[in-house]
Amino acid sequence: PAPAPGLDPALDAAPLVLALALFPGLVLCCVGPLTCYHANLVATNRTTVEEIKGTYEDRNPFSNGCWLNCRARLCSPLPRSNIVRPGAGRRRSGGAGLTAGPDDPEDEV
Repeated sequence: PAPAPGLDPALDAAPLVLALALFPGLVLCCVGPLTCYHANLVATNRTTVEEIKGTYEDRNPFSNGCWLNCRARLCSPLPRSNIVRPGAGRRRSGGAGLTAGPDDPEDEV
């Protein structure tokens, strides 16, 4: 009887294929539970600290139900960032310094 074809000939020919097939599975096993945990936090309108401390074990007064919580978190516009990026101002014509912007008091001469 001839040996049944299996994975051995394919793995002998291309072991990199096995590694490339297992890596996404390993990443999914690590990131999948984290994604589910945070999806639960969004659906119940809680933070990680509230979840760990058990602040709202019985009833969360800020929860509007799963659908409205997810819609509010995923579909609402993002708030404006307070992070100041370097180089976001405009350069003065005579020097290398940045100005504060159009309301710079030095512009009014």
